[in-house]
Parts: sequence; C-alpha cells; structure tokens
Amino acid sequence: MISEWTQGSSFEALKPRVAATQPVLVEGLWDAPKALVLAYIQAMTGRSILVVTGAAQEESRLYDDLSFFCPGDVLEFPAWETLPNEALPPSPDIVGERYRLLATVLHGEPKIVLAPLQSCLQTLISPERYRALQLRLEKGQNIRLEALIERLEAMGYQRSHIAADKGEYAVRGGIVDIYPVSLPDPYRIEFWGDDIESIRTYDPTAQTAVAEKESVDLTPAREKELLAQETQRATILNYLPSDTLLVLDDLAMIEDRLVNLSKAGEVFNDSFLSLDAFLKQVAEERRIYWTKQPMEELSPVVEMGEQLCALPICMQLQAWRWGHRFLSVSQFALPGVPYEAAGEELLLALSQLPDAHCKLHFVCQSDMEASYLQGRFEDLALTVPQDCQFRMGYLSSGFALPEADLLVVPTAEITHQYKVRRQKQRSAYHSVPSELYELSPGDAVVHVHHGIGRFHGVAKQPNAAGVETEYFLLEYSEDAKLYVPLTQSHLISKYVGNKDERPILHTLGSGRWKKAKAKTETAIMGYASDLLRLYAQRSIASGFACPPDGAEMQRFELEFPYVESEDQLAAIADVKADLGEARVMDRLVCGDVGYGKTEVAMRAAFKMVVNGGRQVAVLVPTTVLAMQHYETFCERMRHYPVTIGVLSRFRTPKQQKQTLEGVRTGAVDILIGTHRIISKDVQFKNLGLVVIDEEQRFGVKAKEHLKKVKEEVDCLTMTATPIPRTLHMSLVGARDLSVIATPPDDRLPIQTMVIEDSDAPIKNALLRELTRDGQAFVIHNRVETIDLYADRIRKLVPHARVVVGHGQMSAECLDAVFHAFKSGEANILVATSIVENGVDIPNANTIIVDRADRFGLAELYQLRGRVGRWNRRAYAYFVTPKGRQINEVAQKRLDALLDASGRGGGMRIAMRDLEIRGAGDILGVEQSGHVSAVGFHLYCKLLKRTIATLTGELPSTICDTKLECIYDARLPEEYVNDASLRMEIYQRFGEAVAWDHVDAIFAELKDRFGPPPEAVEWLYRLMRIRVYASLNSFTLVKIDERTLTAERRKGKDTVQKKVLMTKARGPADLEDKVLRLLKKDW
Repeated sequence: MISEWTQGSSFEALKPRVAATQPVLVEGLWDAPKALVLAYIQAMTGRSILVVTGAAQEESRLYDDLSFFCPGDVLEFPAWETLPNEALPPSPDIVGERYRLLATVLHGEPKIVLAPLQSCLQTLISPERYRALQLRLEKGQNIRLEALIERLEAMGYQRSHIAADKGEYAVRGGIVDIYPVSLPDPYRIEFWGDDIESIRTYDPTAQTAVAEKESVDLTPAREKELLAQETQRATILNYLPSDTLLVLDDLAMIEDRLVNLSKAGEVFNDSFLSLDAFLKQVAEERRIYWTKQPMEELSPVVEMGEQLCALPICMQLQAWRWGHRFLSVSQFALPGVPYEAAGEELLLALSQLPDAHCKLHFVCQSDMEASYLQGRFEDLALTVPQDCQFRMGYLSSGFALPEADLLVVPTAEITHQYKVRRQKQRSAYHSVPSELYELSPGDAVVHVHHGIGRFHGVAKQPNAAGVETEYFLLEYSEDAKLYVPLTQSHLISKYVGNKDERPILHTLGSGRWKKAKAKTETAIMGYASDLLRLYAQRSIASGFACPPDGAEMQRFELEFPYVESEDQLAAIADVKADLGEARVMDRLVCGDVGYGKTEVAMRAAFKMVVNGGRQVAVLVPTTVLAMQHYETFCERMRHYPVTIGVLSRFRTPKQQKQTLEGVRTGAVDILIGTHRIISKDVQFKNLGLVVIDEEQRFGVKAKEHLKKVKEEVDCLTMTATPIPRTLHMSLVGARDLSVIATPPDDRLPIQTMVIEDSDAPIKNALLRELTRDGQAFVIHNRVETIDLYADRIRKLVPHARVVVGHGQMSAECLDAVFHAFKSGEANILVATSIVENGVDIPNANTIIVDRADRFGLAELYQLRGRVGRWNRRAYAYFVTPKGRQINEVAQKRLDALLDASGRGGGMRIAMRDLEIRGAGDILGVEQSGHVSAVGFHLYCKLLKRTIATLTGELPSTICDTKLECIYDARLPEEYVNDASLRMEIYQRFGEAVAWDHVDAIFAELKDRFGPPPEAVEWLYRLMRIRVYASLNSFTLVKIDERTLTAERRKGKDTVQKKVLMTKARGPADLEDKVLRLLKKDW
C-alpha cells in the first residue's frame, strides 16, 4: 500500500533530504498524510524512528493513523502517570507497556516509536541490566521452583495468595501463577519435580485455565524500585539502534511542554534528564522537525541556533484544486456543496469526481460500515466511482494524492464521527465483581436454621473423622455458642439490614426465628406473585410497537464515537426488543458512572422519534445534567431531522414558551428537563417514550406521577447506583432489568486516596495532572468561601488556568465556565457539588474533594465518577481537616470508598450504601421490614428461589439441606492455603443447585491447585449428594459409617427415617450408595 500511494516527485524529494546529515523541517503537514510520510520514511530508510510528541491527543491520533499504514510496526512509550517524588507506584499497565516496548526495540527490528516528551526525559535502567532481568520459561525447561521464585522477586513481582492483578504471582504446591505486566493474560506454570510440565494462560477472574502455551517471556514487573538501584542510567535513545531517526512532532507544542516541565521542575528528581542534557542529546541525532507554523514563529530554545532546511508540503487546503500535492477531503468544498451538509451530499460529490482516472479508496472500520456505504450509494441511486476500493482500518482524516491519482476517504468523512480506537494490548477479561462477602469478627450473620448471631472468627476442632477442621464460631443470645463446619457456609450470610441498625441476636432453639422466617417467606411469596402478575399484565397490555431499524438508525449507531462494551450492546438489544413489541415497556438499566447508559437512552430516543414517529421526554434530577444531556443529544443527532428542546433555568422565559409550544404542536421531538417537564402545562402531542435518569433522586410527588406515566407509555429508567448482583439475579424473570457491569475498553480503576488538608499533596496532585496535559476538578462546597479557595489553588499552581463555578451564578456565567473547562481553555475547575451529575470531560482525570467528611457516600461516589472516563489512570483525593478527628459515620463512608477502589468496587459500594440507606429504596418500604427480619442476603436468596419456583425454573420441592458426615470432607489448608479463598469455594459449593455446577467447581480446583487430596474428593461427592437432597425436599442428611439418616418434608410434615448401608469403599462409592437409598427408601 505504501509503495502504491507514495509515487511521485513529492516523495522522491524526501529521499535526499532524509539521507542528509542536516536536520529537516517539514511544515504544514498533519493528520493521516503525516502518518503516511512517516511510514514512507521508515520503509525507504529501513531505520527505526522515534517521534517525540507534545500532546496526548495528537499522539493518540497519530498512533491510530500509523497503525493503518504499517500495522504491527508502531509502538507507544508512555510516561509514568505519577510524579517521581510520590510514594504511589506507576500503574502496572503503564509499566507493562514501557517494558514491552523496550523488549521489542532491543531485538533490533525497525519500528516507529511514539513517545511524549516527558517519557523521553525519563531515565531508565541500562539495556544490559534490562536484558539480565528478562526471563523466558519453556515447557520441559529444568528450573527449581525456589530459583524461579527468587527470579520473580528480583524482577519486582509481588507474592499473593491469588495472582489476579498484573505484577503478582502465587504459589500453590507445584503450581506457580504469574501475571506479567507486559502481557494481556496471566500464566499458570505447573512443575513436575524441577521440570516445567505445562504452561497455560488462565482467566484472572474465574482463575480457570484457557489455553496451552509452549513458552512465556517475562519482563520485570516494577520500574521505580529497580531504577532506584541503578547506577548506570539510560534513556529511550540508548535502547534504540544508533541510526534511529529522531522526529520532533509539532515544535510549538513541544516548546510549550518544555516550558511547563521546567515550571514543574521542583517535583522532578534525578529520575529525569535535565532540559540541557535532553537538548544536547537531541543535537547529536539525525532529526526531522515537524511544525504547523512557519519557522520564524518558533523560539530559539527549540531551533537551537541551527539553520534548518525547510521542506514545505502544502496540505489541508480550503478548495478542491488538483494542482497541489496534498489535499484534505474533510475540508474541501465543491461549488454549492458545503461540507457541513449531510453525508449524502458528500457521497454525491464523490460520485461525480472531476477526474475519471481517480482511484477512490474508502477506509472502513468494519464490514458493516462498508455495507452501509454501498447501501447508501444504492439508496441515493448514485454510481459508485470506477476503481473504488474498500479497505479495512482506521484513519483520522482523508486526503488526496494527485500524483498517484488517489483519493482516500474514511467512513467518518461520510458519517461525521470518528470512533475512539486504541489498539493497545489489553486483557480480554473483565472483572465482574463478586459479592461473596468477607466476614470480620463482630459482624452480624444469619444462619438459615438458627437466625441472627454474631461471627467470632474461625475456630479449629476435630471433626467426626477425628481430623482437626475449621468451623465458624457464632455467638447467640445468652452467650450461646454454635460451631458451624465450613462445608455448611452456604447456610450463613452476612446480615445487612436497614440503616446501620444493630440487630437483636436470636436464642438458639427458640421459635422466634422460625416465626420471623416463615412470615418473611409468606411476604416474599406475595411480593414475587405481585411482581410476576404485573410483569404478565405488561406483557399483554397493548402498546405501541416501534418499526424495525432503518438506514438512519444504522448510520446513527455507526456514528457512536466509542467501541461499545458487550454489556452495553446487550442493554441496547434489550431496549430495542422491548420497543418493537406491542406492549408498554418498563425497563431499568443499571450501570456504573461512565459505563455508557446515556448512549443506550439516546438510541432508544432516536428509534422512537425516527422509526416510531413519536415524541420522547428525558427526565433528569438536576439542571446541570439537563443541559449536559441537551448538548450531548444535540451533538449526536445534529445531522438528522430531530428537534431537541430543553426546559431549565438556563433558558429565558421566551425560550421556554417557544419550547412548550413546540412540544404541544409536535415540532419538538425530544424534550429534556427536570421534573418541570411532567408539570400539567407541558402537553405532548404524541408522547411515545419517557427516559428517567436516577429516579430515586426525585421527590414523592414526582415518583407518584411517574408511576401513572409508566402505565401509559414506554418507560426506560437509568440508575448509576450499582444494584447488588444478588438482587439483580433474584429479580430475573420478574422485572425487565439490564445491567452494564463491564467497563469500556481501556478503562482503569480510579486511584482513591484520603488525605489531610495540606498544600503539598494538593499541589503535587494538580501538577501531575497538568504535566500530562490533563484537567482537574477541585470541589469546595461552600459558595461563601469558594473564591478564596480558588485563590489558594492559583497560588499552588500559578501556571494553571483556573475557573470557578457554583449554583448561585447566573445561567450565562455558569454556562461560560463549563464551556471554558470543556473546551480546554481552563484546566482546573473549582466548583461546588453542582458537577456531581452530568459533567463529562474525558480529559479531566484528577478530582480533589475538600471537606469530604461532609458528603454522603452516594455523593462521593458520583463525584469520583467525574474522572476515569478515558484510558488514563484517574486519581481521586478526599480531603479531611488537618489534625481533627472526623465523626464515625464519615469515617465509615471514606473507608467504604477506599475499599471500593479496586476490583469489584462498585458492588461493595452498593452493599455499603444499602446498609446506610436501607433496602426500602430498592425493594419498596413495605418490604424493608422483612429485610430487617432476615437480612438482605437471605432475603434475596429466598426471593430468587420463590420466583424461580413460581416460573418453573426450580422444583417447588427445593429446600436448604443440612448435611452431616463422618468422613473427612474438607479443603485442607495445605491444598488451598488462603482462608478467604477456602471460604469462597465452600460458599460456591453450597450455593450450587445442579450437579453441573458442582462438577465445574471441582474441575476448577484441579486446574488451579493441582491433583486433589482424598479430603477434597470426599467433599466433592458430598456436595453432589447435597444438591440432590436439596432439590428433593430433604432438610437433613446424616451419613455415618453404616447408617444413613434423613429428614424429608412432605407437605406440612417432616418425615425422618434411618436405614442401614454397607461401608463405602471410597468417595464415589459413597455417593452411589447414598443416592440409591435416597431415591428408593424415601
């Protein structure tokens, strides 16, 4: 492709310039043509190229463009996203990308390396040390387990009981799990003696093996710590071949970055080259300078006093003139055809190209896009130009090469949108949070048969076989103690009630618990029956059926500028299916902050307006969120005949009157606003869909009104409060519910810290963000003192561009503030919690919340969600008063946020928020008393079982079986050495409701921990017996050496029976004997 597209004198002129020892200046060339020229230079010279960039977004675009021209030969060398003097280590993902690049370039193959200026200034360990730290493992290789562990420790890997995060390793007998920082998958190394018997990748979430491998190459796992030990330091240029070409991309931007870094110099230590040393190193390399501006506008610090040889290449012209060497499709204008017009007019222009010999190449990101374009030509009865080709890939802009008779047009030039694409090597696995709770001594727990007690830890006692075994020690009323084998852990759940209330402990053997549980089960039966009845009524109630998707819907979906997550696509499919049915839709979409719920709502609204011809109301809790949604909807639908209105205090009375009239006449298709839009004076002509964002934040009257609305029109409700997965699964079959649990690609966890109020950490946090060209939120929730606080921020970072926003400002001023921050004119926004909802700035990835102890947990969670919406590491600082004790409730909130900053954080927040708010908000006030009686977890378990039995998914005979056995059935500590992991496996065994589930857990144990000892075999067989007993109404199964005792529920009665049996020859024989007796004699 490069040889085909680079014919002509323009490219021939580059050869002697690049070959010369003098520096070369290229003016006025950017976007896709710049990438083509760089790819041409690499192909022509056979050399590596280091491109030093000044702006993150420019680098991202250049990376994508280069990946189209020379896939596999483009690498990124990111900078740390932490400051050198911080205790916080760099992200393992960043370290992994850096080490992966170093390993690649040391092999000597020519590559194009993109590196921000800060990364080029940063020092590295020497290439010799790096080579010595690398490790290759192969099947059949002889290496002692102890020697491997020593090497891993020297490379910076951290030992853990489970290798679920990058940079960790775990050892279990003869199995070593390693999660390399530089690879997308973790690896499981299994030994036989001192030989490596097998190497497999595994899923870090499920911990199960995925694929066999012959070898794995490991890089070091830490950089900061290794660099501190290094005496001979290097830079990226020391790793690259000596004939590497150095390209300084956009001199003006690099000069700005040099100035900013010099201002932040006090926070940089000897981990970085001085600017003088860097400029000296640059002067020794063969280099090409790139600039959008004439040379005379650049300052001497970048020119370095040299006479640069200018090579002007005309580009991005404003008119359609073939006389120039380069031309941008995105800015050409045919007479009478403005580019801002719809994509159809651009297709018309392309079908009437002036030169019959011009070769037209469309660049599409998928076969769907190619089909769409071909379909549009056919729909418009246009002739596809001769020699037209469709190429798969991504380009940020189109261009013309007259000397090659070539015109290149990305699909986005037709659809007006560019997908945000990153080709980084990420893991294909998404961590779906687990709700298997961790018990701490003092926690209240619920036992299915004995009621509410208090957990006092794990105690060891001899079991029936005389082997010391682990038991839960529970305390009940009157100091009674109950020892529960871990094999029965499924009968125990953590007690979560209402609003931090301390439950009253039950008395062992009393009837109070049986009555409370029976009352709750009766209530749940009624509640589940009502849910199912309402669900059935909605299913048969007549409603409006939206027609199938048309060409406009297909185009609208192609214009989405991000790659959808699997959960997001599933939610969209659910909503479309509902809209297509002739019944009233009432669907709830749950998803974490920034997980893509708004796009689900926009597609539903677009479908209702364009395909269904009906109006849509979008109801939001705050004025700021209304304006954010208004701008987002307008931006996404600007090329379609969709009229969008908004009602808020930001609009004048005249504008509001015009909007209301448009709603009444049908001229306004989509109306966005707060509860004002459900007032009596708002009359829709033909309302088809209501979208409700965060319904729980509306008042009682608004909720009652919405209840009536839901009976008449389709309704889509969205919430960012994570609903506990146990509740979600409980409601399957009784509620239309879609959950977006997987984050968008490249989304990293937010680094969360609680700090005392002090200038140094706040200054460092802001400097870190500004040095990577980012933006920051600073939240100060008192209007009276917010300007003083903003002055404090200006003094800490004098070169920052600070603006202030709060709810008491006029609509015009507040709008101007948000616009300045969104456009990048300002890089720090000091604001009240008005930004809690609706402000979506992907480039803002640091938030500092002053007096965080005064906020509620849900508010803090929403505020933290303002950052972390891009592929950068985000930071959230919650600031508390210096030297002052905060109250216990505030401390619990902050602890919950810290606890929820890692894997599965959203679900932990949901459970903690449930404890604070109570379950009534989710299940309704009438159910909250029953939740208090038995606890949230047991309530959900009973609800799930009730709905499953009512819908026929589970037999009505199912019950909780208590299993007692004389045999040594357990998970030995020497087999699974982590206590919390043993508890998790016991719980999963106990919650299994099918033999397949039990078999899968046993297979996982063999895969993760190696061949199981006999105690695990006994456990496996007993769990299979328990599943059968539970599905067939056996409340008790007691197995002795030669007798079997069982209790079975028959109607309201319980029948107990004891039978003789021969002694089992082993675990499998025991299962066979017991199952035959249970099937035959009861």
